[in-house]
Amino acid sequence: MAIPIFEQMYPNVIAEFVFDQSSAHGAFAKDALNVKDMNVWPGGKQRIMHDTYIPSDNPNPELHGRKQTMIFVDDLPSNHPDYKYRGQQKAQEQLRREALMAAEGGNKPGEM
Repeated sequence: MAIPIFEQMYPNVIAEFVFDQSSAHGAFAKDALNVKDMNVWPGGKQRIMHDTYIPSDNPNPELHGRKQTMIFVDDLPSNHPDYKYRGQQKAQEQLRREALMAAEGGNKPGEM
């Protein structure tokens, strides 16, 4: 469809069209950790991703192998700032905050 439209609009011009038809686009599991599928802030529609573990090359050796949950726990106290998100997928900002707190020696990932 794009080529006939281009030829109609630009009859004396030569164009090069490149189409990405990579089969790798569907290579990720549905619950794969992929930042492109995460919201910046909690809430809203986003894919539920599986929990992960902090790798052994993390700069903080205390975190090596620790589990980082991708979902807010259901039993957050009612005075917790993220109480309204309990049971929902975390978002980029939440994971960033958890990483900063862990780097500063505070809560471990997933414990916020």
